[in-house]
Parts: sequence; structure tokens; C-alpha cells
Amino acid sequence: MHELQQAVIRSEEALRKSEEKFRTLYETMSQGVIYQDHNGVVQLANSAAERILGFPLRQIIGSTLFGMNWHVIHEDGSAFQMESYPHQVALKTGKPVNDVVMGLIHPETGITSWIRVESVPQFIPGATTPIPGLFYI
Repeated sequence: MHELQQAVIRSEEALRKSEEKFRTLYETMSQGVIYQDHNGVVQLANSAAERILGFPLRQIIGSTLFGMNWHVIHEDGSAFQMESYPHQVALKTGKPVNDVVMGLIHPETGITSWIRVESVPQFIPGATTPIPGLFYI
């Protein structure tokens, strides 16, 4: 029994160290990373996303870009519709969406920030329907 307890302790320590390493990577990267659910609600975001979007994480998490009153536009100035949002397309098709340029007009300042978006659907092994995925800015 003692050997089993030691193995569990070693496994827990290895898991904690691995989690710390990936948390540090996630928090220190310059690329914004946002994890959204099926409805586009932000579940998790890193500090680079906060810097890029110009809102504190407490306002980003639990909302959508559309819910934050952003005016989101295509390069030609036309409005992005929710169904053409990269996250929604990735969930619907089950395929990554790459290099989508979006203009975000900040609701408080009116300043337009141009971002390049990647959206990657995630799959449970063996599943054919994606689960909520990552959104990179």
C-alpha cells in the first residue's frame, strides 16, 4: 500500500509541474488565446488577449465579442454576422479556420483594432462532433 501511495504522490507532483509549465507558457505568450464554448462565450483568456482587446479579463470572461458591444467588421467594412464568426464556422464544419482578418471597433473608444484570427475546433478522441475550441488572436 505504501508503494501505491508514493506512486500517487509522484503522479500528482508530475501533473502539478506540467500544469505550471503550460500555465506559464499560456500566460506569457504574446499571442492572444481565448477558449470559447459553443455559444461563443469566453471561458478562459490569457493576458495577451486582454492587451489586444483592450478590456480587462473580468469583462472578457463570460461574454462574447458581440456581447461586449464591439462592432466587428470585415476588411471591406461590412459587419460580421455571428454565423460567419470564425469560432462558429469551426464548430459547424469541424475544421480549423485560419487567417480571418477582423476589425474590432472598441465600443468605448471607437478605435478600430485589426486582428488575424485562427479558430481550432477540439475533438474528444473518436468523436466526429467538435467540442468548444480555441480562438487565437
